[in-house]
Amino acid sequence: MPFSGLSIKNKLVVIILTVAFIATGLGFTFVIINDIRTFRVNMVDNAVVNARLIGEYAVTPLVFNDQEGAGEILKKMAALPDMMNGYIYDEDGNLFAFYNREGSMITPPELPEGSSEFAGEYLHTSSPIIYKLGSVIMSISYVLAVRLQKILSGPILDLTRMTRTISEEGDYSLRIERKGTDEISVLYDSFNEMLEQVNIREAALLKEKEKLRKYLDTSAVIVVILDIDQRVTLINKKGCEILEFAEDEILGRKWFDNFLPESARDETKKIFSKMVSGSIEPVEYFENSVLTGSGGERLIAWYNTVLKDDKNNVTGTLSSGVDVTEKRMAVDKIKASLREKELLLREIHHRVKNNMQVIVSLLSLQSDKNRDGQYSDIFNDTKNRIKTMSLVHEKLYMSKDMASIDFQDYIKDLSRSLLSVYESNARNVSLTIEADNVFLNIDTAIPCGLIINELLSNSLKHAFPGGRKGEINIFLGQTLVEDRTVYDLVISDNGVGIPEGIEMGKSESLGLQLITTLIEHQLRGTLDLDRTNGTRMHVRFREINYSKRI
Repeated sequence: MPFSGLSIKNKLVVIILTVAFIATGLGFTFVIINDIRTFRVNMVDNAVVNARLIGEYAVTPLVFNDQEGAGEILKKMAALPDMMNGYIYDEDGNLFAFYNREGSMITPPELPEGSSEFAGEYLHTSSPIIYKLGSVIMSISYVLAVRLQKILSGPILDLTRMTRTISEEGDYSLRIERKGTDEISVLYDSFNEMLEQVNIREAALLKEKEKLRKYLDTSAVIVVILDIDQRVTLINKKGCEILEFAEDEILGRKWFDNFLPESARDETKKIFSKMVSGSIEPVEYFENSVLTGSGGERLIAWYNTVLKDDKNNVTGTLSSGVDVTEKRMAVDKIKASLREKELLLREIHHRVKNNMQVIVSLLSLQSDKNRDGQYSDIFNDTKNRIKTMSLVHEKLYMSKDMASIDFQDYIKDLSRSLLSVYESNARNVSLTIEADNVFLNIDTAIPCGLIINELLSNSLKHAFPGGRKGEINIFLGQTLVEDRTVYDLVISDNGVGIPEGIEMGKSESLGLQLITTLIEHQLRGTLDLDRTNGTRMHVRFREINYSKRI
């Protein structure tokens, strides 16, 4: 099996055994060669032994460049009686340290390494220092170890470089080439597979992002995302169109400082800061104007929410807005038009009331000229009926919504007017009114007012003859029947009562005929007459809802 196919564990074993074997072999080889040389030198002269010893002791000083230590070694060798001089040279041939016995100044000849020479009475011997041999062995071992280390760590470094490249460039389509069958190669396959899955997910995410962007750009509302520093991180096509800026002119800019009128900035900034800090709940809806590129303003109705990360920390806000500028302008125009129509309608009611007052005045003048008591009563009854209708128009003229009137207030005013007309008959009569929170429109109020006018007038004129004491009660209440409001009007007195022979619908009295007509034909209600204790009239009806008037 090739070396690249071995497992990492086996590769390490091979590397260790190889380095140890080579180092041991080289060491033994050079030791044997050195022993042979030493043996031969010893055969020539014992001086070589001394040189060898000096060389062995000098290794450490040479390695650490300790000249003083090398000189001390040479001085110790002076104990040998035959030792006269000693010299140590470094690997460049420069004198490193020396020793001369007293009285001896011998200049050593230049001898080849490992040779001896007699010069007169002196023997000159040279020997290489053994540390050079060890350096060679270690150098060979180091080179071999470095090479094998590259074989082992190279794939890991390649994987590291590939990871860094992908991280910097964001290109998940890159792949690393497999070079063997060991664990590193399996890691390569896993790494490439992971890149493939990431690439697939990245493509799917990009596709979804593009789809979401299309949705946002086709939306009819503005979509804006702000970070916690109030900067725009996303805006859709509609937002760019309304603001009249290109997207790159909006992104990264502070929203409130650049796209809101100065009058709205401080308030909206405060609301935004409170929202992202969590001190208030998100303001789901509010309206404010935005500035456009042409210098105009558009009114936007905003819907807001806060954005949070996986740790529930607020990262910004998401807002969608609808341009309501034209709608608001239309609403303002409608309101202005309604105000004009309301003023006109009030003026109409005022004029109707005034015209009715004119008619009442004319009737009063005519009544004064007529000496016949029968016609005088007719004029008075007619005037009261006109005043009753006039009072409805007056109440509508003074009401807030022009749609209905407070009928309790209306009954009080109407009763006060009738008591004034029949003052002589009503001196000993007490009147009680109960009609809380009842409001009627004009179509219902006029016939109901006429009915009260007729019934109350009859009670005041006929129920208490001769100034006798008595009570009159008026009640108007409302109940809900089958989802519709039903009104009950009850007018009762404890007077002499209506004679048994008189029937409401068949009486020749214009007042009683008018009451029947108003109840049955206008209010479409019912009438219940009780003569047990005086007279009690119970009218039940619903509010009349004709087509709304413009």
